[in-house]
This record gives sequence, structure tokens and C-alpha cells, in this order.
Amino acid sequence: MKRIWMPLLILVVLLSACASKTAVRRTIQEDPSLVMDVLRENRLLLLDIVQQALADQDRLAREEQWRSELKNPFKPVIEGNRPVLGNVIAPITVVEYSDFFCPYCDRGSRTVNELLGRHPDEIKIVFKHFPLHEGADYLAALFEAVAMQNEAAAWKYKDEVFAAQKAVQEEGPDGKTLAAILNGLGIDVAKAKADAQSAAVKARIEADMEEAREFGFRGTPMYVVGGVAVRGAAPLSEFEQVLTLVRKASDGASDCKDCGTK
Repeated sequence: MKRIWMPLLILVVLLSACASKTAVRRTIQEDPSLVMDVLRENRLLLLDIVQQALADQDRLAREEQWRSELKNPFKPVIEGNRPVLGNVIAPITVVEYSDFFCPYCDRGSRTVNELLGRHPDEIKIVFKHFPLHEGADYLAALFEAVAMQNEAAAWKYKDEVFAAQKAVQEEGPDGKTLAAILNGLGIDVAKAKADAQSAAVKARIEADMEEAREFGFRGTPMYVVGGVAVRGAAPLSEFEQVLTLVRKASDGASDCKDCGTK
């Protein structure tokens, strides 16, 4: 219904900036074809306004969902031996659910890295796995296996695999691109490949996928910022917006830590 009224509002403006509502109404009643004539003549303007209205509607819906999630936040399980990027005592955790063969995950990962660069003392990143593409589960296992030897090397591995995503996918797990990435990490590559096949690593990836599904996530990338979900490869501004909401909620909780006590 709102979409129907939008063109009529535009029509009122376009017919006459000075005309009264009664005059405009009378004009339309006498010649209803004016409505379509005006809309046809100004269809690009109409399209721009409708698109902006839909974008605003989507934005308001996202903000409402974020506020709802603040009241009932997502609570990812983060094991003590999980690799953490950034300050381990940072108050806000960003959990990234990703697939090494998802192009949007590459873009989203770079955005989250930029977010960390802007707020190094406020956030930390935990990388979880939601491998939906064929073969991506092995790359996820290698990340965990590399981290068992050297966490810094695991984060380097993540960035380099994303950067060479197309070549790694085309060449497969035995390709020269993945081999070069692994050999450049300064780790025991044979051990990493063996650890990637271990029951413990496979169980971790399966647990990540199950957790993502329990949260209602169906695609990648997905992020949980302080308990609030950011869906898809969102722009940095959206992450900043969520971070601000989480920060305010946390500050409010701190201010009221003694509320209700005697």
C-alpha cells in the first residue's frame, strides 16, 4: 500500500507546487489519465525515489533486527585454544563464519580486517567455518592445522588463500598455488596436512557449521559482532553502525550494573 501512495505523492508535487490539495484532487478526478501521463514523463525520478524508499525500508528493518538481537544476542562458543586476531582482551568479539571459496567472504574478510585496524583495542576476531562450496572444508581444516603450529601463520594463510581464491579453486588441493602458500608460512607442511585430517579438526569444523545453522544462517559470509549478526559482505559503515550499537548497549549495562540491587 505504501508503494501505491508514493507515485501519487510525486504526482501532487509535479502537478503544481502552489496548487491546493482540493485543486489537485479535482484535476485528477476530471482527468484520471493525468496520473499515468505524469508518471510516464517522470519515470526516472519516480524510480529513484522508489529505490531510495525501499533502501530506507531495508535499513530500518536491519536496525530493528539489530536492536532485537541486542536484547537476545547470539552467543557463539569460543574455545580457549581458538585462534584470535587482535587484542585477546578486547571487549567485543567479532566472529566470522566463512567459506574459502566464497568470493563475498574474501570481500567481507578484508572489511573486517579494516574494522580491526580502526578499533585495535576494542575488537578481536575469531574465524569460524561454514564451508558450503565443494573442497572448501579442506581449506578450513588447513587453517586450523596451521594454527596448531603458529596462529600468526594461520591468519597469513587465510588472507593469502582468499587473495588467490580463484587459482586455488581451479587447481585443487594439490595445486601449485596452495603449495606455495603453505611453503611460505614457515611451518611443517607435512604435519599440517596430517593434522587437517584429524578427528579433532574435522569435529571443530562440523561444530562451526552446526552453530551457524542453529543461528539461522544459510549462506556466507556471516558475522556476529558482540552478539549482533551482520549478514553478507556488508560495507564497513554497516559494521561501524553495529559496533556503535553494541558499544552503547555495553556502556548502558555498565552504568546500570547495580540497578535493581539494594
